[in-house]
Amino acid sequence: YRTTWRGNKSFEGTYAYGSINTLPEHWKNMATPIFDSNWYFCGEHTTSKYRGSVHGAYLSGIKAAKSIIQGVSQEDWEYS
Repeated sequence: YRTTWRGNKSFEGTYAYGSINTLPEHWKNMATPIFDSNWYFCGEHTTSKYRGSVHGAYLSGIKAAKSIIQGVSQEDWEYS
């Protein structure tokens, strides 16, 4: 499956970026799993180092998968 965002007049390509009011904890909140429901998030918006990049999306997917497989607890989960 391949998206057509680049040609879609509503998107024309998209990535996460912060406004002047965005705080570091806002990004962390979007990335933090909901442990009670076993919901884990990934995507370029959930990484602090590679935000807004395909590389960041890829790495965040690997991190989410490892967290699920290893059963990472809320106490052991770290934002990165």
